[in-house]
Amino acid sequence: MSCGVDDSLLVQAGVRYPGVRFYEGLRDELLVRLAQDCANLLAQRGVVGYWSDGHPNWELRHSEIRNKLSMTGVEVSAFSWPRALEIPTLMTMRGFYYDWERSEGHWIVVSTSHAKYGDGLARDPRGIWYGVIIVAD
Repeated sequence: MSCGVDDSLLVQAGVRYPGVRFYEGLRDELLVRLAQDCANLLAQRGVVGYWSDGHPNWELRHSEIRNKLSMTGVEVSAFSWPRALEIPTLMTMRGFYYDWERSEGHWIVVSTSHAKYGDGLARDPRGIWYGVIIVAD
């Protein structure tokens, strides 16, 4: 298990959520950067809802994973409710896992151990937090 001082609140919440195992791999700098880029883009766009594209530019990130790590990547994203606290809390992050648990495809990603992972968090001006996890095997 890799949950140390460098791991984000999103990872810490995953460690505490029953059945989550993605963090058992190595936290990879490239995947962290890509996940953070995606979270920033989601926050910049400020679009929430499952009808929207929660994975903008995924093809570019996946291509970079294949080229630099020679691995296949998978990404999940989620968002909080508006007016969330300015400082993210474990409870806010727990909501992401609650949502992912209700989607079979998302749950498979976070409940499975992977070789590498990265995570990112960003907040939009309305106070909505966006969380992204990218895994690679």
